[in-house]
Amino acid sequence: MPTSGKPRSIPRAAEAAAEIDDLLETGLFSDEIADDVDLLPHIRPPRGGTVEGCLAVVGGHLRRFLAEPDSPSRLPPQTAWEWRERFPELSHLMAAYFHQDFSLEYSSHREALDDYVSGAAESDLWQVAGEIEDFLVLNESDQLLKKSAATLGLSILPPQGVRLRQWLTDVRGTVLHRSRG
Repeated sequence: MPTSGKPRSIPRAAEAAAEIDDLLETGLFSDEIADDVDLLPHIRPPRGGTVEGCLAVVGGHLRRFLAEPDSPSRLPPQTAWEWRERFPELSHLMAAYFHQDFSLEYSSHREALDDYVSGAAESDLWQVAGEIEDFLVLNESDQLLKKSAATLGLSILPPQGVRLRQWLTDVRGTVLHRSRG
């Protein structure tokens, strides 16, 4: 089962490193890539540095990461973007199925979860199960768990009488059961 963070970051890092290498090999001012370079964000190198130098540093960091990818940090993300990037499938589940208009679309939490599971690829089910496990470990307190879940898009309370941590554990169990057939 994949852990959150690594499956998405490794291919993205490899792609970015290859693109940086191509840019540096071809040259930023080559007519061959002029249209593509115009689409890139502008880089303002430090005084005395060059754009090429900045790209070479980033490329080096990416190659070191690819040589020895770290496991995801055990520190909680700091921004909403970091939360969604670290837990993309869990964010999708929460924001797309347990949102503010939940009661207009579903009669129960079970119905919303069944809808998600029935339309998700098996790889997504395994991914969300792993992300839930990591998410629960990162959020040790119930207060932090509630805040983090809201950051990922959860706009409703768990079923009545069920604490958020238990509900997420139950969601994980349901997803794993369904992914096994």
